[in-house]
Amino acid sequence: MSTISIKMTLMSGTVLAAAEALLAAYYEEAGDTAETVGSLEEQTVLAAHDQDELLGFATVSYNAIHPQWIRPFVLVAPDHRRHGIGTALHEALWERLRYSEEAGLQFGCSQADSATQAFLQTLGYTLRLESHTLCFEITPEHFQPAMASATAVAEAGLTLASFRTLAPIRHKLLSFLVGRYRAEHFWSPPIDASNPLWKEVVFDDLNPDLSFALMQGDQIVAAATAESSGGVLGIMWAYAHAEDSLETRATMLRSLIAHQLDTAYQQGLREGDIEIDSTDTALSALRDEFSVLESDVWQIYQKQKEQAEA
Repeated sequence: MSTISIKMTLMSGTVLAAAEALLAAYYEEAGDTAETVGSLEEQTVLAAHDQDELLGFATVSYNAIHPQWIRPFVLVAPDHRRHGIGTALHEALWERLRYSEEAGLQFGCSQADSATQAFLQTLGYTLRLESHTLCFEITPEHFQPAMASATAVAEAGLTLASFRTLAPIRHKLLSFLVGRYRAEHFWSPPIDASNPLWKEVVFDDLNPDLSFALMQGDQIVAAATAESSGGVLGIMWAYAHAEDSLETRATMLRSLIAHQLDTAYQQGLREGDIEIDSTDTALSALRDEFSVLESDVWQIYQKQKEQAEA
């Protein structure tokens, strides 16, 4: 093999065509749904070449509400793996971007293979978060047992209300959900709570009849939002305030989600999905209660900062 060169290049012309071929082979090998690099067209990427042959490429994308969440994508042609090309591309990205201490490197599990994990560890990164997307059935057998938690919630003096009836205090709902989300993700701060993007993220696709809050007087103590599209219930945000015990918070979320499933079933929905972060202990406590049809996982790696957080 000749000397490999890694350089910045524009994703267009022959480079784009070669990258599309590599990507198609990658998704076929991984058994994933094929995607294209059309979104990279005319973008600048790092490309590894041996003369005129594209051996691999690397690019990054960013999370809209997490400026520090970076999605590196490094792909090497199957015939040229295990020759250090992937590591060289990762190192080139590192040298050019110099991620901050708060950076979280985001990978789909099919990307975060053992070689990638080993390289990240050499840079001081460890697994910080696993986000599990669960696809599940909605059946009475699934949600009716959880409805028992509604009794405990009622005995605690809490009342249930849909987001439709709570429309006059929509600003409070937004503040509660964004505040809880930001608190859960303190280790890699999201955009500022005043950013108008939050309204779009929380409310744009929300179904107010499938979204509920638990109220203690005029105070929100827990809320769970959902959307419905293509006959599928999508549970989006589910948080209880942090002052209660883990058991109490899990009970409140169980009650809210049970009401979501019951209402969705009455509307004719028979499948749902939910995304559960491993750092969200209350929601994670409910993970095994879903009748999972399939699941997917993505991960965040971050440098250890225990001393700084203390």
